[in-house]
Amino acid sequence: MNKKAFTLIELIAVVAILGLIASIVMPAVSSIIRSTRDKAYNSQVEIIIKAAKAWGVEHVNELPNEGEQPFNLELSVLTTEGYISSDDIIDPRNKKKNLSGYVEIKYESNQYTYVYKESSKAKSLSKSIISKSRKSSILNLQNGIYKGKDVNNYLKFNDMIWRIISVNDDGTIKIVSDNKIASLPFDTNGGFNFEKSSINNYLNNDFYSNLSNSSLIVSNKYCLKFQDDCDSNLVTKVSLLSANDFINASDNLKCVTGVEQECVSSNYLATYSLTNGPEYTLTTINNKVFVISNGKLDGINFNSTSLLNVRPVITIGSNAKVTAGNGSIDNPYEIR
Repeated sequence: MNKKAFTLIELIAVVAILGLIASIVMPAVSSIIRSTRDKAYNSQVEIIIKAAKAWGVEHVNELPNEGEQPFNLELSVLTTEGYISSDDIIDPRNKKKNLSGYVEIKYESNQYTYVYKESSKAKSLSKSIISKSRKSSILNLQNGIYKGKDVNNYLKFNDMIWRIISVNDDGTIKIVSDNKIASLPFDTNGGFNFEKSSINNYLNNDFYSNLSNSSLIVSNKYCLKFQDDCDSNLVTKVSLLSANDFINASDNLKCVTGVEQECVSSNYLATYSLTNGPEYTLTTINNKVFVISNGKLDGINFNSTSLLNVRPVITIGSNAKVTAGNGSIDNPYEIR
């Protein structure tokens, strides 16, 4: 029985036909894939916009008025505060990356507009700080925390000078006022619970309501206990330094509990009390409130009704952008 095989010409013809079919089909398939990904992206943007509107309803006091600069709501804020999940920011066009944009919120024609934008041209505050810290012999930024006595961590905000305590993983910045805003008791009733104290009420009502650019401030978790025991956290807008903040700001390993002399000589947060007198922290233990006095932590010699210096601590959102400055005392960072 004869078996007829393909000739070389026939094989070439078959390959050519398959190539022609592929050249016709593949662009169509690629177009379908792109279209599917684009539709998924547009659906994702709709989810983000919807979440941003929900955020705006609950944070209306932080949104701009007519004629003011737009508010840039970063995706990290929406995920941190639970308005969207981490899955909602995976880029459907490239699942190895997350979306890195923000929602621009404007107030015009008597209504708020929400527009998702891919990225911000202005350099984020946290990225600018980290970049500069790597180039400066004075700046000392270790694992996101400023340490040492002489550090360029000055920032101008709300016509006040602040010191940057830490650059957080989510791009937010924790800062403390470089000057007192008042001399107050920790609690007029003699209590030792910061959350229920009169000083907390003052900071998050009287002080916060008078800030002209409060839209940049975000809620943050503040540790109420001492050292590593931070199972009790308070989520709030305005706080005070914690005992941990003070100890962590020292670049001397012998500063362990905050009472060592090494804490005084190697800690920019110790300097204020040496010049201006004791200040309150939010940390309390055994019916005592910790204060920073003479460059050290003191949990014995003061009670909660003493009139002491108050320096507020706030967290600037990752939507803040650097407009000027290099972090030095003569040229502090300026943000918007």
